[in-house]
Amino acid sequence: PLNPEARGPSLAHALATTNPVLAFATLDAAARLREAGLNPGVPVVESDGWALPQRAPTGGITLPDIAPDDVRAILFTSGTTGPPKGVMVTERMLMASAAGTARACDCTDGDVLLMWEPLHHIGGSQVLVMALVHDVRLVVVERFSASRLWHQVREHGVSKLHYLGGILEILLKSPPSPTDRDHSVRLAFGGG
Repeated sequence: PLNPEARGPSLAHALATTNPVLAFATLDAAARLREAGLNPGVPVVESDGWALPQRAPTGGITLPDIAPDDVRAILFTSGTTGPPKGVMVTERMLMASAAGTARACDCTDGDVLLMWEPLHHIGGSQVLVMALVHDVRLVVVERFSASRLWHQVREHGVSKLHYLGGILEILLKSPPSPTDRDHSVRLAFGGG
């Protein structure tokens, strides 16, 4: 997964580094991929925002066997000290990260997690994979919003909340509300 906000040289660098064979993108991101030099022969599945394609591909799909050391994703660093570097994430690393996340939040059947983290960050990837291998429900929102967080938590019955970076500080600086304690979160976990 690439940063959906990536543009210009940063996006061109990511495309040249990964040499993709298939892309999934919003209409806007698809145009930026092409402008950044995506190989014209690469199929792009375009969607309008969060909408899914109207028609799924027909025919059977054969999934390849995956070995523990096979690369499953290339996640790019932020690029604060130079061009973003692609980190090859193996099946073993992704599954270990998801297992660590499940242990950290004491994941139990029926838990509901709110996912706002981007998939191009290990935080989002590990929560997504954890939800795929455990009997939990994942509520995906487009991005973190301090003003909407507790409403989203209440609306979906979120029981576990993962955070990254300065999210706790942002929440602590939010104006108090009479409904602040009216939620279902039993555990918030994360780092930063």
